[in-house]
Amino acid sequence: MKKKRIAGVIIVKNNIAVQSFSFKKYLPLGKPEHFVENLDRWNIDEIIVLDIDSSKLNAGPNFELIKRIAKLKIRTPLIYGGGIRNPEDAKKVIKSGADRLIIGSSFLQDFNLPLKISNVTGAQAVILSLPLIKFQKEFFIFNYILKKNIKINSEILNYINSEYISELFLSDVLNDGKFNGFKPNIIKDLKRLTKNFPLLVFGGISDTTQINKIAKFSNVSSICLGNFLNYHELNYQKYLKDLPKNKFRVSQFHK
Repeated sequence: MKKKRIAGVIIVKNNIAVQSFSFKKYLPLGKPEHFVENLDRWNIDEIIVLDIDSSKLNAGPNFELIKRIAKLKIRTPLIYGGGIRNPEDAKKVIKSGADRLIIGSSFLQDFNLPLKISNVTGAQAVILSLPLIKFQKEFFIFNYILKKNIKINSEILNYINSEYISELFLSDVLNDGKFNGFKPNIIKDLKRLTKNFPLLVFGGISDTTQINKIAKFSNVSSICLGNFLNYHELNYQKYLKDLPKNKFRVSQFHK
């Protein structure tokens, strides 16, 4: 069995790392670089940086932020999302220092965007963001820019399940920022629609009991933790200690 990864997620708004609550309210935390350095020092499997202003303002990717992170010379793979509108943006994101990228709201404007981007970066670098809300047994993609829900129909599913995407970044929107809020059943229900597509899961994941429940799903490749990692200096070390080594890529903690 392929071991699960643990990722650290940093949400950026106005060039400040923030804690998000259901993509509606945000609590400022500090400089993104500080959190990147912590996650790298803890030897986490991957770091995900999501600049939510870049997409909302249609300003393109935050290249200055990516370059500042690149100057830190971190060892951890960096995944960047925010403002990626076209293949040229994607190429520049990779060139600026990111290893992989996440396509967000731009996908809803152009369903062929994963195809166009994968032609220049390779499908292995392309992750599609799915901020999901489940209502009365139906799934909706939450467009946080327009503050509206978009029903997932057969056309969207065809693009989601395409060969031009390597993984899906699944966010439990309603439980984002809530302690122990993530609902594992959303993975089970989505699995019927996404053909066992590999998932990075995020949104209200905060303790090891919850993480172990999520890890039981074969289609989960990475469990993504947000600000809960930063409440205490040794939180990540505690997570590793309580996770089974046969399921997770448990690595040496670095002080």
